[in-house]
Amino acid sequence: GVLPSGSFDLEAYSWAIGIVSSRGLTLPKVEGETVLAPLVDLAMVRLGSGKVELAYEGMFREPRIKLSAGQGISAGSSVGVEHQESSSKLFAKRGLASLAPEYGSYEVSFSVSPMDPFFDDKADILEQAGFSTDQDFVLTSEYYPDEEMMAFLRLVCIKGADAFLLESVFRNEVWDFMQLPVSQENEKVMLETIVGFCEGSLEEIATEDAEDSKVLSDIEAPMRARIAASVRLSEKKALRS
Repeated sequence: GVLPSGSFDLEAYSWAIGIVSSRGLTLPKVEGETVLAPLVDLAMVRLGSGKVELAYEGMFREPRIKLSAGQGISAGSSVGVEHQESSSKLFAKRGLASLAPEYGSYEVSFSVSPMDPFFDDKADILEQAGFSTDQDFVLTSEYYPDEEMMAFLRLVCIKGADAFLLESVFRNEVWDFMQLPVSQENEKVMLETIVGFCEGSLEEIATEDAEDSKVLSDIEAPMRARIAASVRLSEKKALRS
């Protein structure tokens, strides 16, 4: 068998799940999609601006896992990865959290309303572009809102005079149109949707920054409480950015 006799028990299974969850990376073009890569996995358990991608190199174009730092680093420094997940999900899934949260991320969900009179057209356009009508994105404190998220919301917000873009004659080009502002009104509604979501999410976080900062800096506070405060601060940072 693959495993030595007697080595497969609940403890070993829990360990394996923990390793894959915390150190694995998702690569859609690889069979099974989840990959554990030696050395690269060490960067997966650190937060940073590094990028991990699948590259094809050599005469036979063999697949290789490529890790880049994302920014200039000095000799001896550690490389961390920029995960496309919210701070809370990073902690729950990967056990990743920083007690000095300089970087914030927050997962957002947007969808096309089933009551939208153009639902079928929008659903068809999104399917062709590789999206569903319910889509998750990640807001970060470091970068401008994701371009795909903005394109998604421009399409979601199309109505009135802009609805002619949904006609079948534009079906193959309309997603490209969404990469740039459609109209002044559409862009206004799209941005108001993002701002409204962020403001609403901030209101749902019960603690104040001062309260979280006090818990975070208290070295005698339980570690779980300090990590929770760190996660809240990082998510609020992303929502305010």
